[in-house]
Amino acid sequence: MPRLSIQPGSQYLGQPRILLYYPDFGAFGGIEHYILHVTSFLKSNPGFKPIVVCSAGGRLQRYLHENGIDTHGIHTLPLFRRPALRPLDLATQAQLWWILRREKPDVVHIQIGHIENLIFKLMGCKLVYTFHGYGSLYSLSETTNSVRRWLKKPFQYLFRHFIKTVDSLIFVSFAERNRLIEEQYLPDTVTSHVIHDGIDVHRWQLRAQNTNRTQVRQKLGIPLDTLCVSYIGRMVSNKNPLQFIQFAARMTQIPGFEKTHFLMVGSGQDESLIRKHVSESAVADQIHVLGHRSDIPELMAVSDALVFLSEREGFGLGVLEAAAAKTLFVTYAAGGIPEILFLPETQRLMVPVGDEEALFARLIQLLQWPQEKKDMVQDQLGIVAKQFTLANMMQSLEAVYQDVMHD
Repeated sequence: MPRLSIQPGSQYLGQPRILLYYPDFGAFGGIEHYILHVTSFLKSNPGFKPIVVCSAGGRLQRYLHENGIDTHGIHTLPLFRRPALRPLDLATQAQLWWILRREKPDVVHIQIGHIENLIFKLMGCKLVYTFHGYGSLYSLSETTNSVRRWLKKPFQYLFRHFIKTVDSLIFVSFAERNRLIEEQYLPDTVTSHVIHDGIDVHRWQLRAQNTNRTQVRQKLGIPLDTLCVSYIGRMVSNKNPLQFIQFAARMTQIPGFEKTHFLMVGSGQDESLIRKHVSESAVADQIHVLGHRSDIPELMAVSDALVFLSEREGFGLGVLEAAAAKTLFVTYAAGGIPEILFLPETQRLMVPVGDEEALFARLIQLLQWPQEKKDMVQDQLGIVAKQFTLANMMQSLEAVYQDVMHD
């Protein structure tokens, strides 16, 4: 491995250096958007210098470069993309060692993993950890198989040990913090913060409001006089994209919904499988699989409703984005989603986690609401979205950075 030049850190330059670490492995979802939001805000604040360490050559690194953010790409063998094997990835840890020697960050802000991140502590870094609620590895309640529960116990122990080494622990929802305490991953004596995710609500709303609905629908091949129902999220099993395809087939059997069109937006490890299932569906010509897109507010604006099918969420960023776009949707009440939809009228959009029949029925009801009721709920969505701005999130996060640096 080539020797990297050692450059002075902020103790010489007077500008705190915040290094965000996340091996994204080419995916793009809520955590990637979180990193883009945080680094963009830090870059606009002359008091901080953002640096990102992520997977080499991925979409996240490309977007960060386009935004003028300094990045280091790390190379990881496919074998070590499995969470259980990351502590054995010595090559990645060696790369991190050299990056840390070069950058000398004041704070390392990690988004994933546990025991493998002890390298940061070994080098004397101040460590902030945001737990986004990803992965079934951090759940015993969902595991009924006794052998699997036994195998997860060491990770529970390692996580409890690692959490005690971080300088500040952040959760993106109260629900996720409470879950880890209940499942004994998090000792209730450990101090933690809840900082909800945020977005640039004003900018998101402007993009949605200024959408040329006719033009966008024509480009997508969706008739102007038909309903459009959309799935926007990662193409991975825990987001349940296959369930959306089943919903599409069922909807077109209901009188009045026969001509409905459906959008599936997002990328992920199951994208090729999803495309195969769509091609074999009886309504394949009415389902448009678009892959990864950067025009999400516009796609939400041309949709009559969105469907969120994830049964496990840390926060629920997609729901917040839909609320900001004032697009109606139905969702399971997973993770932090009830914390977003705190107003009575917006709570009508949720059903209990896993109740597929209730979710489908709620979707049909929503589409049949009179326009007056739709307008009222959309106004309520706009109100809740304004409670979760990027500025609010960064104000809380900046306070954490300052506390950690001066501790």
